[in-house]
Amino acid sequence: MVFYAVFVLGTFAVTYFALNHPTTVKYHEGELIPVIKCIGITDARTLTIYRDGRTNTIHLIGVDLPSDATTRFGADVDIAREDEIALHALQAWIYKKRLQIFAADETQPPEDATEYKGYASLYGVDIGRKLIKEGQAFVRDVEHPRRADYETLEAAAREARKGIWRHEVSP
Repeated sequence: MVFYAVFVLGTFAVTYFALNHPTTVKYHEGELIPVIKCIGITDARTLTIYRDGRTNTIHLIGVDLPSDATTRFGADVDIAREDEIALHALQAWIYKKRLQIFAADETQPPEDATEYKGYASLYGVDIGRKLIKEGQAFVRDVEHPRRADYETLEAAAREARKGIWRHEVSP
């Protein structure tokens, strides 16, 4: 009985530590990148993360929401509903999961920053890329290192009429 109690307590302690303290994983060129827990999602491009005992906000670079482009879609489209669909999909995918966060130049964000623009990935999958590929977001018109890839994915989603692109109005 004592063994069982120690085993359960030990398992709980390891699980608690793993969920509340960042770990590291290998990234390209051998650099170690901390894995950071997502604790909130404001919209499909703004995440709240828990890092080093405090919360930080990250705005995904290169991602725009349907509500940012109402002129691209017909007047009968419920844009707020499309934003909500993207938000719920993102929550189901990454909420309370451990993410890798990269600044705009693909390096680690500054330690003292509480709000910044960057990229986030889950299990090596770029979150912005996935949203764009599924038609739940589109490419924001700003220069960033992943823009060409994002534009290719947007074109494919548009052609397949995925997500928001099923409502696009021809120019």
